[in-house]
Amino acid sequence: TYSAHDLEDGLESGFLKLDEIQNLKIWKRLKDQYHKSGNLENQESIIRLLSRIFLNTVVSEFIDETDKRISTNRIRSRADVSLAYKNQLRLVGFSEEFSEEFREVKSFLFEALYRHPQVVRMSEHGKETIHLLFKHFESHPEKIPDSYLIREEKEGRARVVCDYIAGMTDRYAIEKLKSEGIFWFPYV
Repeated sequence: TYSAHDLEDGLESGFLKLDEIQNLKIWKRLKDQYHKSGNLENQESIIRLLSRIFLNTVVSEFIDETDKRISTNRIRSRADVSLAYKNQLRLVGFSEEFSEEFREVKSFLFEALYRHPQVVRMSEHGKETIHLLFKHFESHPEKIPDSYLIREEKEGRARVVCDYIAGMTDRYAIEKLKSEGIFWFPYV
């Protein structure tokens, strides 16, 4: 599902263009559903609709193919699932055709979005933010909420600091940098 959200974010940010997506094989699937929805008036509505259709298609394809494999392999019980696992039967997944289309989407996102210079720069900023927060809270554990600190003796400070930072949204992490007096160029 993250691919659907990344596709939407990429289109909304302008890093990706609608005409680029129309070159993807999966567009043929999305196009029919899109046209059934009627003409939309603005780019934001079009992007949201395409994102919903894409996400719905991914989930539907996954469920349909999994259901087909369960039926084909006559899976009726947990014991059947265990036997299928032992025999290395893959019961859950996409069809071969959709897997190919989905790989193309992921490859497209990697090349056009994840490697976009601005995205790479933001990713580097995120890494530095995490590094700075980790060093700060490792040195100042008293600033970590008690709900995390109670695990320090058993799990270690590094684990507690990691878990605390992992629970932060991007916006909250940036605010923490500021509120803790950790000033760093991109956020000053």
